[in-house]
Amino acid sequence: MLRTTVLLWASLIVPWAAARAQQPRLVRVPPALKASPGARVLRSSGTTHLPAGDVVALKPGEFLAARSPGVPVGRRSGDTVPDRFVLPVRLVGIDSAGGVLDAQPTVTIEGGGLAYTAAERAFTGSIFVGLEEPAAAPVRALGRQVLLLVTASDARADPPQVSLDHTSLPYQHVRLTASSPAGDTVVLHIRTTFDPNPVNVPVPVLRSALSVSVTPRRISGYGLEATTVGVRAEPVLPRASVLLTASKGSIDPAVVQLDSSGIATASLRSAGTGLDTVEATGQSLRSASASVAYVFPWAFLVAAIVGGLVGGLVRELLLVTGTKEGVRFGRFVLGWVAFILIGIVVVVAWAVGIDLLGIRLSAAYGEGLVAVIAALPGLLPLFRFKGGALGPPAEPGG
Repeated sequence: MLRTTVLLWASLIVPWAAARAQQPRLVRVPPALKASPGARVLRSSGTTHLPAGDVVALKPGEFLAARSPGVPVGRRSGDTVPDRFVLPVRLVGIDSAGGVLDAQPTVTIEGGGLAYTAAERAFTGSIFVGLEEPAAAPVRALGRQVLLLVTASDARADPPQVSLDHTSLPYQHVRLTASSPAGDTVVLHIRTTFDPNPVNVPVPVLRSALSVSVTPRRISGYGLEATTVGVRAEPVLPRASVLLTASKGSIDPAVVQLDSSGIATASLRSAGTGLDTVEATGQSLRSASASVAYVFPWAFLVAAIVGGLVGGLVRELLLVTGTKEGVRFGRFVLGWVAFILIGIVVVVAWAVGIDLLGIRLSAAYGEGLVAVIAALPGLLPLFRFKGGALGPPAEPGG
């Protein structure tokens, strides 16, 4: 009997409660919505202008909607740039259960922005779109769908249309793809069904940052010396191509490919004197630059002259020792000067990459090496060659 009575009362109360929940309720119009010229009433029969007055009768699933003149308010989940935005769009109305609801759309950027994906050769990322109330509240059904359109000038949104029918989690997922974004941000344009003007949300483009190092940073000018240019990408971006340019000198190679560690090197040869700027750029990278100084080659010239003096002196002394005639000072000096000049020509040719001696050298650069090369034209008669390398002096009569 008791069970029958309970079932009877339930059969009467539930329909009555459901019908009561569907009755219109008077909702006070917030001052911000009342002052907005674009405020609308979203009813089941369609969208109408906000009527005059302080209150509006709304049924479940009906809302007052307006966009304020402000911009999205950024929120930070850490010490980075904002990764969550509250849109200046407000919905005030009755949820499906008959309760008063006041919520705003939010956009959360996954991972802080768009990152480069080598497999797709594009910057990809995701956003999550939802509805949130000012205070923490459980999930509430709207009783209707609110549509948002997501577009961007230099990116593709998938799906481009988002339908919201509840507050809180779960959010709607939208994947973003940008093949070649022009700047460091991709601007999303989010439109609602009741306002054709878009709300702009910036999404950062997480480009790998290049760094350029030049070692050494002071070298002899006029093409007499080269230096090493190192390029690194952080975060590591393997197999990316980097263009290297210099305002004065010449770089070889001009285009380098980063290895698995995100590193590449090239050679920079000087031109003239003064400061030079090396710049590294790449399609999916943040550019960087470094400076290098080309100095007048005093040390190079002194080393070349000293080497030529020694080589020429040894050569002339050998010639004088092997003749029975007296020493002719003028001829001695002229021969000495000639070998000095020859030494300078040979060492300058070596510095710019021309090998006039055909000798393999293990050293790369230095004043001592310059002096030795400049002296070699006068010293070569003292040595014999084996396979292009200097060997010990030839034995007399050998």
